[in-house]
Amino acid sequence: MARLLTKKEVEQIKEVEAQIELLKKQQQKYKQEILKRMQSTGLKKVEIDDVTFTVKEAFERTDLDKKKLEVDFPELVKKYSKTTQVAESLLIKL
Repeated sequence: MARLLTKKEVEQIKEVEAQIELLKKQQQKYKQEILKRMQSTGLKKVEIDDVTFTVKEAFERTDLDKKKLEVDFPELVKKYSKTTQVAESLLIKL
């Protein structure tokens, strides 16, 4: 069986994934710091150049427990379920 990817390509993918993870962590730190500053000054929305920062208030969300609903009312789940087409994609697990 021919090799799909070279070892170098796999290493490059791993490096990009690590960089993305690092950038996501940095983004979270920046967002937390900006949120703290906005909360301390009472600002809800700030526009700087072409960037808008908006505080989204905390809220409660109510979800359905689908597993429990399937056990208790399987016919309702079947009746109200809908199928959605999902495009093919590639999952990379490191």
